[in-house]
Amino acid sequence: MKQLLAITVFLFSLAGCLDVETRITIQNDGSGSIRMLYSADAELVGYGMFNEDESELPIPFAERDFERLTRETEGLRLRSYTRTDREKRVDVEAELEFADLQALNAVYAGRRDHIRLTEADGRMQYSQVILDSTVDDIGDETRAFAEEFFADYDLVFEVHAPARIVEHNFGELSGDARRVRYSSSLADYATSEDPMTWRVEWER
Repeated sequence: MKQLLAITVFLFSLAGCLDVETRITIQNDGSGSIRMLYSADAELVGYGMFNEDESELPIPFAERDFERLTRETEGLRLRSYTRTDREKRVDVEAELEFADLQALNAVYAGRRDHIRLTEADGRMQYSQVILDSTVDDIGDETRAFAEEFFADYDLVFEVHAPARIVEHNFGELSGDARRVRYSSSLADYATSEDPMTWRVEWER
């Protein structure tokens, strides 16, 4: 079974209706900030799927989840948290500061190697695992299910670099070349047959 952000597939199998977006601003020393934006179905929140005491999610959602994560992680600080309850959706936006990559990786289910930052030949290379394993044969029924129920929900990743980005393997580059953004429907993610590592490079 897919792992890491496959936890997102797991949470969608539980929740069904949640958009996830992460925006990472990173410096050459590995410090920076991460902004996480969620939009969840209000009915599921009402049913307790995202209850602060018994959350079904493997990633932080409630303010208490973020506070607990920062208490348990050295070098991680919660800068802000807002929740907006609308008629049909509940929107959450949280921003955290991280002192190093170890603190940043703690946000991703504690995976130490989820995000890496290396230097070579005068360039900094940022790498992020989007999908680290796949199943050999997803099957027609599973694929049809994913395409029917997950097509309207998105996973979005964005990286802000401290200098002009000179190379990236996928995603859309901003006009000033300081930001790259990758978006995928959950259906595409869940049915992908190839592992994915996102690589972004900029001059030191």
